[in-house]
Amino acid sequence: MANETKTLSPNLSVDVNELGRLFSRPAATIRFWSTKKGLPQRPDGNYDLKSSIFWLEKYYRTSAKPQVKFESLEQQQIAELLGVTRQTIAAWTRAGMPRNSNSTYDLKRVCRWILEHYQDLAAKLYQERLAGLQNKLCRNVRQLEKFFERENNIFPRS
Repeated sequence: MANETKTLSPNLSVDVNELGRLFSRPAATIRFWSTKKGLPQRPDGNYDLKSSIFWLEKYYRTSAKPQVKFESLEQQQIAELLGVTRQTIAAWTRAGMPRNSNSTYDLKRVCRWILEHYQDLAAKLYQERLAGLQNKLCRNVRQLEKFFERENNIFPRS
């Protein structure tokens, strides 16, 4: 006997139990999807496998909503996302980090503020450090001037 291969027709019909096994769902869920969510069922009570797979993909795509609304995050949520403590978020808020009218945070605005805040802080620290180095340089120059004055008094040049 020749090696027979069974090809699946594009309109393969499966019953509720087979579809449940394929989708890893109980038959009751398949029936619920069929009656309440629009899973297409054939007139004979079975399901067309191809259209069921397309329906499931569309169902998951349209019903999968983001769990977090990044425009309105609570203090703990924004802290976890940024990897800081709630106390840091509170300190940043006191320092001017933007907050929504309902006391939640918009991640996009917060990230923009953090970037600007730390750029400003870095510029301020740079200016302070530069001023400190300039003061030190001026002190060193004055010391050298005093040293050369003493040297000239000890060893006059003529």
